[in-house]
This record gives sequence, structure tokens and C-alpha cells, in this order.
Amino acid sequence: MKLVVSFIAGLLALGLSCGGLAAQSLPAIPPSTRILTTDLVKNYWINSLHHQPIPSKPLALHPEQQSAWQRNLESLDFLIRSVRNGERDTDAKLAQLRHNADAWNQLGNEAEAEAAETKLRVIQGYLALMETLEMQRRAAQSQIDAAERVKNIEAEIAALRASCNR
Repeated sequence: MKLVVSFIAGLLALGLSCGGLAAQSLPAIPPSTRILTTDLVKNYWINSLHHQPIPSKPLALHPEQQSAWQRNLESLDFLIRSVRNGERDTDAKLAQLRHNADAWNQLGNEAEAEAAETKLRVIQGYLALMETLEMQRRAAQSQIDAAERVKNIEAEIAALRASCNR
């Protein structure tokens, strides 16, 4: 249990990343019996994205295609930088655990496969909890903002009543 708690604390220290990119996504890890580390997953992603074929630049006759091509390149560059900067470490950990659980199953080591699946479920549970807490925080902030707007309107009404009573 202490190992799981320190494992989760380490993930929280890495900074949870729950979002995805619309234009580009991270490459799937191919199935194998090799046990991976998070760094190996990140290196695979970076190398796969870096070596991804890029279509040739559209002709100047099609500016809308040129801008879409440029946005696609920028999205790819952003995704590579986000993996390098550690912003996708949680995604890498999840991919690593999924891959390793399958690899351990293929190798016939059910205990290690179950341990990886358990870690995966724990992390997914914490991520779901973090998402719920973030939604609650946003709702609370929205209520606070609405209360401040009402307070300001009441102050304006009071000022108008005071000026009319003079």
C-alpha cells in the first residue's frame, strides 16, 4: 500500500495531463513482449512523430491549404515539445502500464500483469477524481463570479437610489 501511495504521489508531482490534441495524437505502442519504461514510451513517441511523413507544402494558389498545412506542422511540433517537456508523462505512464500488462500476460506472468493492471486502475481512478474536482472547482468559481456580479449590481442600485434621494 505504501508503494502505491508513493507511486501516486510521484504521478501527482509529475503534473497530471488529461487533455488531448485534436489535430495530432500520440502514436500507439505496438504490441510486444518487451517490458517498457516511461522513458522508452516517450522516446518511441518522439521518434515516431519526428519521423512521421510530412506532405509537401501546397502551392501558393491555395492559401487555405497552406494555412492548414502550417497548422498541422505547428500541432506536430507542439505535441513533440509537450512530450519532451514532461507534459504528457501521465499519458506515457498509462501507455506503459497498458503495454506492460499485455506483455506480462503474453509472457505468462499473471502476477506482474495483475500488478500493472492494478496500478493502471488506481491511476485512472485518480485521474477521474481529479477531473471531477476540476469540474467542481469551475462550478464553484462560476458561482463566486455570479455572486460578485450581483453584489456589484446591488451597489450600483444603492448608489442610484442615493443619488435620486438627494
